[in-house]
Amino acid sequence: MKLLTVVAKVIAKNEFTDEVGMNLRKLLFPTRSEDGCVNYDLHRSIENPAIYIFHENWKSKSHLDAHLQSQHLTSCMDNIKHMIEGLEVYQLEMIENS
Repeated sequence: MKLLTVVAKVIAKNEFTDEVGMNLRKLLFPTRSEDGCVNYDLHRSIENPAIYIFHENWKSKSHLDAHLQSQHLTSCMDNIKHMIEGLEVYQLEMIENS
């Protein structure tokens, strides 16, 4: 089974860096409990603490789609939309050696 990998980059406005981080941390437990979530990890840039990166793996696109519609994610995004400068999301598949 090929996993669907997602990398999401959230860039907080400088005055909201810590508040954005607190809101993003609240996503970890409920998302990790979702059906189809293999891992859901949050990282923060050492060079620029306003940058947060999620590294996620999902069993399928339908599992990811359900996550994107989840109450905890949509509420978080509503709460932080005025506090962020940017959001980039990449859906990826692994290239295997043969």
